[in-house]
Amino acid sequence: MVTAGLLLSWPPSLASANPPPTGPGDATKLFPPTSFLTQRETWAAVAVLVFGLMLGLLALLVMRQRTVPAEEVIRLSALVLIVTGTLFLVVAGYSGDQIAPALGLLGTVAGYLLGRADRNATDRVVTSKKQSDATDT
Repeated sequence: MVTAGLLLSWPPSLASANPPPTGPGDATKLFPPTSFLTQRETWAAVAVLVFGLMLGLLALLVMRQRTVPAEEVIRLSALVLIVTGTLFLVVAGYSGDQIAPALGLLGTVAGYLLGRADRNATDRVVTSKKQSDATDT
């Protein structure tokens, strides 16, 4: 207890104390009063996000009307997200250097999903052709 009392009563050193703030001028240098996006860019970005939400809801409604395999649901949902995300990055005012890695990743995912779908469709056609040939002979 004596140790705790001594530590609490010890005066703070001037070397470890933070200097008082100098005024609002420093904060305006760190955080400029203007927004990152202009008002036009902001509305365009919001419009793209609303468009993506409407497209996702439309896809959901179409998929609920029919019996759709899980792979198709995943593919359609991923493509809606990829298209919306890419449009958002472009409209939000990012430069080509800033969005190039993101577009590469999104393109890779889209290519994988679409390529896998084509391969599965080809496998189904070949399998059905083999089955029809086997029944014909």
